[in-house]
Amino acid sequence: MPLSTPVANPAGITAVQDILKEVWVTDTLESQLYEDTIVLDWIENVTEYTDSDGLKATVPLRTGRTGGVSARGIGQQLGAASHQSAAKATYNYKNLYLQVQVFGPVVAKMETQRQAAVREIDFEVKNGIEDFRRDMCRQLQRAGAGVLTVANLPGSAAGLTIDLGAANYPIIDRGWIYVDQLIDIGDAAAPTAAAGSYRIASVVDSTSAPQIAISSDSTSGNVTALATHQISLAGNRVAGGVSNEINGIEGLVDDTSTVGGLSPATSPYWKAVKDFNAGTPRALSIPLMNNVWRKIKQRGGRTEVLLADLVQQQKYYELLQPQVRFAGDTRLAAGNVEGPNFNTVQLIGDPDSLPNRIYFMNKSSIQLYSAGGIAWQNQTTGGDILAWRQDYDAFVGRAAKYGQIGTNRRASNGVLGDLS
Repeated sequence: MPLSTPVANPAGITAVQDILKEVWVTDTLESQLYEDTIVLDWIENVTEYTDSDGLKATVPLRTGRTGGVSARGIGQQLGAASHQSAAKATYNYKNLYLQVQVFGPVVAKMETQRQAAVREIDFEVKNGIEDFRRDMCRQLQRAGAGVLTVANLPGSAAGLTIDLGAANYPIIDRGWIYVDQLIDIGDAAAPTAAAGSYRIASVVDSTSAPQIAISSDSTSGNVTALATHQISLAGNRVAGGVSNEINGIEGLVDDTSTVGGLSPATSPYWKAVKDFNAGTPRALSIPLMNNVWRKIKQRGGRTEVLLADLVQQQKYYELLQPQVRFAGDTRLAAGNVEGPNFNTVQLIGDPDSLPNRIYFMNKSSIQLYSAGGIAWQNQTTGGDILAWRQDYDAFVGRAAKYGQIGTNRRASNGVLGDLS
């Protein structure tokens, strides 16, 4: 009996329909997206601590010197004995997930006919991990509150078009918000107050009036976004101000927020150097940078790298460039924005970095605590990456990363903010 030939589901193959072709110029798709993971790479390479049995990481801290130091004359009683002060910071792991799905007929069609420039399984699995790491980079830049937006929404009339406001354009520019994401709209107390699990249908890429259009997968009705609301990935924030996302450098490099269970209000040693200007932008200058550098060094810290968005990297180069003198035009060049150092330390322009600030970072003090690398479910359950989804003609895969970002010396880091 001859074997039947599977037929691809037209709906399932729509995602790759545009790349079906008669003449192939390449066997791969050229990505049009920014894929680098600068901060995640150096944290993983330098300071990842793994423990497959752990659910949290505890960091011992020396917080004070002994009080038993004294000077006396001969025969005088010595100063009272004392002891070193110690504390600990505790970081509970967060659980980060990626799910991919491939339909059976699409898999069959891709395996039997060389119709497209991708093999669906490899395409979904490989690029799914890239997207997973990109979102981890987004979380690493933030304060761990679970929000996509960097400022409150301006408020919108009831409808399915949400104004983001010019202050939130950076999340479009950095690719943190995009078509097909499921999002919630609300505040910390009620993350879904305006919308829960609405899908982004389109994005208006405008610096002055950015917007998104949304549609609902499960419910219908218009949405009224208030001026107190922010946007988060669906389910990443829980009512009552609880976030399921990992810490990021915006929260670690701060002088008021609680990190690792320790608050600067009660543990004054547990804060970074933060030089902001009450919301009023000011021009980048060498004296401002030197102030942060000096304050970190005064606390015994050591800056190993400076992180800034591409605008501040450019501003720093343009600050130095007029001071350059040359004797002739042989081999004359300009635009080397990635060249200048500050106090012998490299200033790195990170496209993911938050705008209008420069971070002064001690690499080894920012640490990743985890139960291991990103792993597909087959690494713990056996079998293949993709498993049959029962009662559906589809195959699904789940990748996970269990861990948290923390620090063992918060005062070694600083931030210069409110830059124009």
